[in-house]
Amino acid sequence: MIKPETRHVKIFKSKDAIFGYHGWPSVCRGLNGELLTVCSGNRLGHVCPFGKVLLSRSYDEGMHWTSPEIIIDTPLDDRDAGITVFNKDKIIVTSFNHLIDIQSKFPAEGFKLAMRDAYFSNKQITKEMEKRYFGSTYVISDDKGITWSEVMHAPVTCPHGPTALKEGGLMYMGNYKEADDNPAKYDSKLTFKKELLVFYSNDGIKWDYLSHVPYITDDGYEYLHCEPYILELDEKLVGFIRVQGGIFATYMTQSYDKGKTWSVPVRINKHGAPPHAIEHSSGAVILVYGYRSEPYGQRAMISYDRCNTWSDEIILRDDGPIHDLGYPASVELKDNSILTVYYQKETLDSQCEIFGTFWELPKE
Repeated sequence: MIKPETRHVKIFKSKDAIFGYHGWPSVCRGLNGELLTVCSGNRLGHVCPFGKVLLSRSYDEGMHWTSPEIIIDTPLDDRDAGITVFNKDKIIVTSFNHLIDIQSKFPAEGFKLAMRDAYFSNKQITKEMEKRYFGSTYVISDDKGITWSEVMHAPVTCPHGPTALKEGGLMYMGNYKEADDNPAKYDSKLTFKKELLVFYSNDGIKWDYLSHVPYITDDGYEYLHCEPYILELDEKLVGFIRVQGGIFATYMTQSYDKGKTWSVPVRINKHGAPPHAIEHSSGAVILVYGYRSEPYGQRAMISYDRCNTWSDEIILRDDGPIHDLGYPASVELKDNSILTVYYQKETLDSQCEIFGTFWELPKE
C-alpha cells in the first residue's frame, strides 16, 4: 500500500448544528476557472426529509470555500449531489430522493426522530407533490452557475451524475429511478430491474436510451449493482460500478462503440466503493472510492495503461471513526496535483462533514 503526503481542508462544516449532517459530494472546475463542490446538506442524518443540495465555490484552488448556496430543495430527501460542466457553456447539478413512505419509516434517534415525525405529521407533502418531485432530479445553469433552472428529471441516477463527453452531450449510467418502476418501457429485456441503464442527452433536456450493462452473478448469487460512474478516454468509455451483497467492491465495464454495448463487468479491487475516476493530464487514470472496513477512510488506485492494470492501493485517509463515509470525487488542480472531496466524521461524536484532501500522483 502507498500512503502519500496529504493535506486536508474542511469544505462543508457542521458547526455543531442539529441540521449539520453533510454527505455524498462531487467536484468539478467551473466555467470561470473556479472549483465547484456540491453535496447534500442541512440534514438531520443519513435519511432525512430536510436534505438539500448545496454548492460551494473556491477561487484559490481549494484552500478556501464560499458559504453554501442552496441549489436543489424539493419537499423530498434530496440526496447524492453530482456536478459537471458540459457543452462548454452549461453546468448540470444532479440529485435523487426517496418516497415519503421510506423517509418517514427510516429509524432515527431522540430529538431527530421528533423532528422527522413533525415534518410528516401535517400531511402538507401531498401525493401530487411526491409524484412531481420523486426520482432522479437535476438543474442546469446557462450562465456559469449564477442562476439555475427548475427541477427536471432523468431516467437514471448515480452519485456523481452524468459524464460530459468531449464531443458534447452527456452520458448517464445509473439505476432506473422513475415512479412507474418499469424500465422495460425502454428495453423489453430489462425485466430483471437490477441492470444499470445508459442514456445519452445532447442538451441535458431529452434523454435517449442507449443500452444496459450486463448483470453478473456469482454461482447464482444476485449482487446489487449500483452507483456507477463513466470515464471517457479517447478510445473507449469505462464504467466503474459499486457491487455489493456479501462483498463491497468496485467492478469495471468497457465500451468501444460509444456506449451501445458494454463488456461483462470485472472486479478490480478487494474492497471499496462507490467509485469515481478522472483522466490526469499525464494520461494516468485516477480511481477513488470509500473504504468501509477498518481502518475506515478514503482510498485510490492508479492505472498507467488505460485501465488495463492498477497500482497498489493508495491510502488518502484511514482515520474515519465509523463506516458512514466515502463517495469521493477528484479534480486535477492547476499545478497537476489532485483534490479529492468526500464525506466522513471528524470524531465519533461529530456530524458527517465534507472534506477535501490534496495529494500528488506517486512516481511510477
